[in-house]
Amino acid sequence: MLAGDVGVHVLHGDEVTAEQWDMFFQMYETTSLQKWGRPYLNRAFFPMLGQRLGPKVVLILVRREGSGR
Repeated sequence: MLAGDVGVHVLHGDEVTAEQWDMFFQMYETTSLQKWGRPYLNRAFFPMLGQRLGPKVVLILVRREGSGR
């Protein structure tokens, strides 16, 4: 789905790449440290969740098209 130059990508857990899980984990960790104290989920948790729950897990990525990230 595309609105202007912003792309919205909906991925199910079993479609998410290792690089995307890395980005998601970095955002989770940063947000946890800034808002709630200490993150309690580790990096290995997220792809395991995606593999075990597959289509029940949804990751929504929003990025500026052509930015590469």
